[in-house]
Amino acid sequence: MAVDAGVSKATLYNNPAAKEFFLDFGLEVQGEWESEGEWMDQVVGLNDVKVACVGLRTPDGQAWIELIKFYTPSDALNFMVE
Repeated sequence: MAVDAGVSKATLYNNPAAKEFFLDFGLEVQGEWESEGEWMDQVVGLNDVKVACVGLRTPDGQAWIELIKFYTPSDALNFMVE
């Protein structure tokens, strides 16, 4: 997991289970979205990127996390961990 400017990001295979995990701790869903295209490719540094994201925050608004699942490319998790 990487931490950048107060935002934590986790790359996951199972967003629904991860989302439930954080909901059990009291975090609140602020949004769910999918992203793909040239901009996403440039941000991630890979080609043909498609992701699903869930944004959650603590009730006091002091923390925000994004759970990210890569649909494509299939080897994105290996790239992100290295």
